[in-house]
Amino acid sequence: MMKPESILVFFGINISEYSVGSISSILKTGLNVSKITVHNFDFCELENDLALIELSQSISEDRSTPICMPADDLQLHHVLYASGFGKDPAVPVTPDNPNRYRGQQVVAQRLYGEDETSHKIMTSTFAKGILFVRR
Repeated sequence: MMKPESILVFFGINISEYSVGSISSILKTGLNVSKITVHNFDFCELENDLALIELSQSISEDRSTPICMPADDLQLHHVLYASGFGKDPAVPVTPDNPNRYRGQQVVAQRLYGEDETSHKIMTSTFAKGILFVRR
């Protein structure tokens, strides 16, 4: 696993909008990481690729959108949304995208139930089966 001090986090930057000469100015805007909490990642199946990254300093709301972590007794809505990105085996390999990356995706999920013992939220898509998410 990577050490927090080996990672810099950048906000609101699209590297394609910068020239080669301006890369050094981009690197000066990076924020240090103080802690990484990794979910139980499975290298063989490439599952559970989730981590929380704590920054070493606060950032202003004009550079990001804060989120609130839910309380344990939060009542969930019947429709939940999951967001993320990563590799997708359904995306064809191309010279521009050899790793099958997809951009940010958001999907609506129907609440199926909660497993209090394992702290998992169970959802189903509106067309398919059940998805288990650790709460």
